[in-house]
Amino acid sequence: METNERIKKLCKERGVTIQRLEIELGEKPSSIAKVSSNSKAEKLYKIARYFGVTVDFLITGEAPAAPMLTDIEARIIEAYRLADPVTQANILKLLDVKGDTGLDAAGRSAV
Repeated sequence: METNERIKKLCKERGVTIQRLEIELGEKPSSIAKVSSNSKAEKLYKIARYFGVTVDFLITGEAPAAPMLTDIEARIIEAYRLADPVTQANILKLLDVKGDTGLDAAGRSAV
């Protein structure tokens, strides 16, 4: 199966038209429909990120060794990283995970 066929299949499986994909990725009309295995890596990367698959999958059709993060998982990680240390400590407490924030749940130095 060619790369453009895999992209069309992903669109169909996810209920997205090629035109919608082009709009959401900021691509010119018909540019994604013309994607082939020797397209620019940046465009393939954008398409792969959109669908939560690897560029390798788009090119080879083989499943990735490890699943990529979903959009919501990536957003949760980003929100945790941007949170203040007290919030991070509270999240770790909620998850019952021993974290290395240097603070207790009240925001006091744990040292």
